[in-house]
Amino acid sequence: MRKLTLRPTRSWGVYREDHLETAFLLGRDGIASGEDGQPVDLLADAQIGLAATTELEKKQLALWKKRVKDAGGKPPIRQLSIPAQPLDFDDIGGRNSKHITIYTVSGKWRLDMGNLPGHNRAGLLDPIHGYGARIFFDGVSNGPDYNNDDVMVHGAAFYRLEGMSFGDCLPQWAVVSPEELPARYVSMAGAAFKQLAGLK
Repeated sequence: MRKLTLRPTRSWGVYREDHLETAFLLGRDGIASGEDGQPVDLLADAQIGLAATTELEKKQLALWKKRVKDAGGKPPIRQLSIPAQPLDFDDIGGRNSKHITIYTVSGKWRLDMGNLPGHNRAGLLDPIHGYGARIFFDGVSNGPDYNNDDVMVHGAAFYRLEGMSFGDCLPQWAVVSPEELPARYVSMAGAAFKQLAGLK
């Protein structure tokens, strides 16, 4: 049986052609269990991603919330409380966030900020399915301490990876509208970017 090193306080899913086949919770022993608590056999080539509220029925959602709570530990993100309808991404630009907020949220969501000591973007990537989302802000630099300095957020973009991650330069030909990508992914990106922008 395949063992994984994913976070145990999140609900995961096995996907085929970008559709959820099986949701599961990962035990601290690395073994996956399904809705009935029984082990789920994961194939070596299984495509795995975070399960989203858009993919779960009301009863399933309540069940997984209970399962995650019973697993113990505080989830770094409130994954199963993310609204199915994402925010209006036009509301993100022109807002002030904080230096500490950008780094904290990026760490919780494991956002890609690039490898340079300075950053002006953070992204949520789905390389398995070939798309990404990116939020842009004034430059911040790595340092020994976080601070509460204001950082202006400039907006967000969605794009197709096309086999490459693009680095800091996102070509316009790769950009797509949120409506062209799966609702589950857009809702996840919306929740992450909303937090990073300092929106409640």
